[in-house]
Amino acid sequence: MFSKSWVDDLKNQINIVDIVKGYVNLRRDGSDRFEACCPFHSEKTPSFKIFVKDQNYHCFGCGKGGDVITFIMEKENFTYVEALKYLAEKYNIPLPKINSMSNDTSEYSKLYEINKEAARFYSNNLLKNKDGLAYKYLISRGINEPLMIKFGLGYSPGYEDLRNYLESKGYSNESMIKAGLLNQKFGDMFAFRLIIPIIDYRSRVIGFGGRAIRDDHQPKYKNSNNNFLFNKSKTLYNINSIRKKGKKENDFIILVEGYMDVISLAKHNILNCVASMGTALTLEQSKQIKKYSDKVYVCFDGDNAGQNAALSAIDILKQSGLEVFVISLPDGKDPDEHISSFGVDAFNKAIKNADALINYKLRIIKNKHNIETSYGKEMFAKEAIKILENLNPIEQESAVKQISEISQFSTKAIFATFEEYANKENVFKNNTQNTNQTIVKDKEENKQLYEASILVLSKFFLNNIDFADINAIKKEYFNDINLIEIFEYLKKVLNDEEKREIRINDIFQISRDKNLPKLHEIANSINELNQKSLDLNVIKQQYHEGLKFLEKNYYLGLIDFYKNELKLNKTPAEKEKLEKLIKEAIQKIR
Repeated sequence: MFSKSWVDDLKNQINIVDIVKGYVNLRRDGSDRFEACCPFHSEKTPSFKIFVKDQNYHCFGCGKGGDVITFIMEKENFTYVEALKYLAEKYNIPLPKINSMSNDTSEYSKLYEINKEAARFYSNNLLKNKDGLAYKYLISRGINEPLMIKFGLGYSPGYEDLRNYLESKGYSNESMIKAGLLNQKFGDMFAFRLIIPIIDYRSRVIGFGGRAIRDDHQPKYKNSNNNFLFNKSKTLYNINSIRKKGKKENDFIILVEGYMDVISLAKHNILNCVASMGTALTLEQSKQIKKYSDKVYVCFDGDNAGQNAALSAIDILKQSGLEVFVISLPDGKDPDEHISSFGVDAFNKAIKNADALINYKLRIIKNKHNIETSYGKEMFAKEAIKILENLNPIEQESAVKQISEISQFSTKAIFATFEEYANKENVFKNNTQNTNQTIVKDKEENKQLYEASILVLSKFFLNNIDFADINAIKKEYFNDINLIEIFEYLKKVLNDEEKREIRINDIFQISRDKNLPKLHEIANSINELNQKSLDLNVIKQQYHEGLKFLEKNYYLGLIDFYKNELKLNKTPAEKEKLEKLIKEAIQKIR
């Protein structure tokens, strides 16, 4: 945990103006202020102010404000701890030695260095051997030497060459294995492959991709295994280039399937592309795209596999608040093949004609059915209504009109069919104003419940807290599997006779073991909450108020349940019992 004095010292060594001017054009507004168009929302008249004396900022348009740490957290989508580390590194301020943090930092630095050295080795091997298979393959794909250098492309000449080179530079076998460069049994993980360095948003080499260039070499693509630096579910290829331009310059980002698509499009001067690591897009990757643009175009291969991948990706992208479009390529071609066959102008036209998310989904469903027949129209409509449940009311109305036009059923009939479907799935979203207000209210209450849950659970990770009793909390207070995981962990540890230490790292481990990425996010949130320097009385008040909210929410839910049971055909004795339970629950929340 970072002490308040260390954080204060960090902020005292940084001028917020120096940080913010890297993101927006500042102009002086009086002797003690600067102003700019807000970096957090679109505006033409500056309403974003920096107050130099107080070293903070505030936007009078969107309301966002804070200090230099808050600014970096907002702009870079960092956690509190990540923002502190970023600023400390940027200004060469030593990190405090807490929980072996300095040793961890040194270890990470060593891994970044060894990856950088490996990338240099691979690149030299490619560029010095112009008659080699890898160099000739790239030239045959239209990827010239300047592009090879731009993306740091390389080649691995065998199983032992990299090991020998890195040993000559003073690196140990253990470090090479830890960095994911070597396999203990066979040597170089990427032997005889074209090498694509994978670089993070801070332009550090965190891993490698390897493409087979011989037909008998399988699999075709191979990535570094997940390790200390590289996690393929959190990594986007070419995000470093996108980040350099910043959000204001990125009108849109093109999401493609793989790194070779990014490189191939770059040769046509299409540079605003990123790719996932050969796996389904994750919410974390989607949030990274949102950091650098509000609009994304999905351009996957035109075959069935590409279509299915696009359908999966667009829902995740929408969850992150992105405006989503899908570029459709004919004849199952990938982006490079399309441009090679039809030219760059044709690709730019495909971007211009890209389908909005709803249109794309409806077109895919339409192509599955013969809408020339009555049966086909009915099947199309029944499948198409399923997309309505994840849309807001305005989007629903637009989609229903399109479904009606295609199927020739009335909008009234489509809404009725959707209501029937949604009731069965227990997810019905009514389009009337009253129900919309209920939905908004439910969402707000769920958000409050979620925040109160984290607030209560976070207190158990603080030191010397004697007022929090895990046995006073019911598992049923929580409506999220991730929160239940934390609750059950706390209950197990706190009721253990050995009185083991509560550690947030245990939660990170559980998230990895059980593949619960959201649990990792919640653990980060708990970390951030507990980094704040608060008076013990404030901490105690937060805990008790949060717990009271959880209890009230739980008993209100019970009351609703019992009241619904009363509406059913019950015997007099059953009704009496339910009425008694309702009274008991009401007493609990008074």
